[in-house]
Amino acid sequence: MTALKPFTEKSRERVVSSAARPAAASSSGTSSARANWLAEVREWALSVGHKVSDRGRIAQEIRDAYVKANPEKPEPTA
Repeated sequence: MTALKPFTEKSRERVVSSAARPAAASSSGTSSARANWLAEVREWALSVGHKVSDRGRIAQEIRDAYVKANPEKPEPTA
């Protein structure tokens, strides 16, 4: 530890604020809108016979088919 002594003697004490950090800004509900849209896509895909898992990514082909079948409900943008 003697090799570090010159550095530790000149170092400053770390000051940590006890105040809570502000929450990240919301993207005005975009993520919840996307989650709702994906839930609708998943439900539709199952109803028309597509194989879709309960969780995880939905294949682009299925999302495209949903938009084609429901043009009034386009995929939300991020």
